[in-house]
Amino acid sequence: MLKYLFKDKLKIILVISLNTIHTLLVTGLALIYGALVNTVANGATADQLLRELSFALGYSLLTALSEWTRHYFNNLLFAKMLITMQNDMYFKLIHSNYEFITSEDSSRYYDYMTSDLYRVRAALATLITVVDRIIATISAFVAASILNYKVALVMLSMTFIMGLVPIIIRKKLISAEMQISNVNKLWARSTKENLLGMSIIKSFGAENYSIQEIKSAGKIVYKTHKSKSIIDSTLNGVTTIIQNISMLALVGITCYFVVTKEVEIGAVLSIVQIGMSFYGGILGLAGSLAFYWGTKGIRDRVWSIIGKKSVDKPGTDVDFANSIVFKNVSFEYANDDRLILNNINLEFKKNEKYLVLGKSGSGKSTILKLIANYFTNYEGSISIDEIEYHNINDNRITEIVAVAQQNCYLFNRSMRHNIDYLQTGNTEKLESIIDFVCLRDFITRLPDGIDTVVDEEVHQVSGGEKLRINLARALYRDSSVLLLDEVTSSLDKSTAGIVESNLLALTDKTIINVCHKFNDDSLAQYDKIIIIEDGVVVEQGSLNQLRASRKLDMYRSAPQADLAEIEIEGQKATHE
Repeated sequence: MLKYLFKDKLKIILVISLNTIHTLLVTGLALIYGALVNTVANGATADQLLRELSFALGYSLLTALSEWTRHYFNNLLFAKMLITMQNDMYFKLIHSNYEFITSEDSSRYYDYMTSDLYRVRAALATLITVVDRIIATISAFVAASILNYKVALVMLSMTFIMGLVPIIIRKKLISAEMQISNVNKLWARSTKENLLGMSIIKSFGAENYSIQEIKSAGKIVYKTHKSKSIIDSTLNGVTTIIQNISMLALVGITCYFVVTKEVEIGAVLSIVQIGMSFYGGILGLAGSLAFYWGTKGIRDRVWSIIGKKSVDKPGTDVDFANSIVFKNVSFEYANDDRLILNNINLEFKKNEKYLVLGKSGSGKSTILKLIANYFTNYEGSISIDEIEYHNINDNRITEIVAVAQQNCYLFNRSMRHNIDYLQTGNTEKLESIIDFVCLRDFITRLPDGIDTVVDEEVHQVSGGEKLRINLARALYRDSSVLLLDEVTSSLDKSTAGIVESNLLALTDKTIINVCHKFNDDSLAQYDKIIIIEDGVVVEQGSLNQLRASRKLDMYRSAPQADLAEIEIEGQKATHE
């Protein structure tokens, strides 16, 4: 993480220089106050006093200006640092494979990019503070030595105990910081789930239940902060006691030296200012180091993402000319020992149309995810024109394959921008696709037509409309392979028939349509029908080859009650 601190070396040098100047000016101000008191004590005239006051005032204004300047440039430096870290983390996340991105809830990544990075930035800022505190301590010691070396030695003698306290509780600080980070994520996740699931909460009349859930998460957060506060308060209390005793001893010895005529009376005022600067520097240094140590777990976690090495896969830029082939492919999701796909062999030829049938959990949608290159940790071989997926440039696969998923997300932008996501601006193509997927009536009803801004959580867009918007996105990309994941499942029979017929009439696309049931009207338009159950391909062939198949009948479009009976009959037939 230190690379972010030294990314702009000139700004770091400027900030440290400004902090040093300010620290020296503050230390000098203590000597000026003492000199002013000594001027009066030595019987200065009114004119002399006025000149001393004028100088002190000018010096104070200069000190204030230095404070403003250093504060301004410190803020700029660390604001830029935070933005750079956030951009880099998003870059690493967005370029990570699908397996990594889906390994955690999205709210956790959001928390990493906000709460965790804010604490990392604060931790890095403390390293600048460490330099500032060291300079403050040294300059205060020098100033005390100018007054009286014995006073300086007394002041120095108490520093060891002050610095020792944070070191003793270092492990507790690290543990407490990690616990706070974790419970903040718990609260964020719980809140996100309840807000996104608001329709379910309302439909169950579960507002009070939801409130109690958030309150319970809040109690955990409060309890964790309370534990951390005990550690912080103990640290501050102990160090404050030590500082007060040290200041009392310092002022007492200085007063004694005034009595013995070793220093002038103004030294008492100066030593109070110098002592506060010196002990403040020691305490600040110890506190900064304690905070930096405390954030180690968070810094390590952030670095596991932000410091992740980008693997530049050389890859071949293949042109899809013949087929996509699965050879002995098996797959299981992380943290799940169940095989989703078990040694399957499939071939998808260019410009042919495929219907993949199977019940929920059978593995049919996983086939689409593997073709789309979402997951790479499969066994066996997947190839395009006999070139292994692992050897093909990822961007090239993205260009060849477009996916119309069952779960569609609407971005908070215009409908035009939602479909033409990269804003290529081909209006004629866009309008044609809108008619192709039967979205014209929906868009006409929108207040500003296709330029109406929609939002996933605010605007009421039906499931069928969202599916067609997602299909329009995929078609707009104009890829060679179009993967359809239950895209007609939420459409009425008439619209579903029109959309499916339009898709199957496309002569320049390989279409792989995954669903759990089919309509008789469109079945003949598929070149091959594939039936998959429990991760195994149980039947595949053309309609003529499968016409007598009892298994095919199990997925015929029918009401759910009838479908269940068909499934039972199909199972009996299989046993027979």
